[in-house]
Amino acid sequence: ERPRTTDQPSLNAKRRTKEAKMQNRQRQRSSLTSRWAVLLLSSVAMGGVYYCLDIPASLHQQLHNTMSPTEKFETRFNLLFTVYALPNTVLPLIGGSLVDRLGAYRSLCRL
Repeated sequence: ERPRTTDQPSLNAKRRTKEAKMQNRQRQRSSLTSRWAVLLLSSVAMGGVYYCLDIPASLHQQLHNTMSPTEKFETRFNLLFTVYALPNTVLPLIGGSLVDRLGAYRSLCRL
């Protein structure tokens, strides 16, 4: 067996420090990759939501021609947008107060 020199502990410490730095870089890369993936998926989801919201507006004339042109039609057609918009005005207030009270992590886990 080789006798231990005084340089070995410092070499091992340097090696461990280097390995820790590499692991930290890998974590940062994976975090960056996951952030970009979440951004991409969120953008696609929001694009889908806006597309679905705009579909009835583009079909207004065709629906008006197909159905009987009465005042009820306009009221019901506009009700489509109202039903979509009302929860979107109230739920952010509730969600914001929930996040303020519990914190972001716990409020997401409660969903």
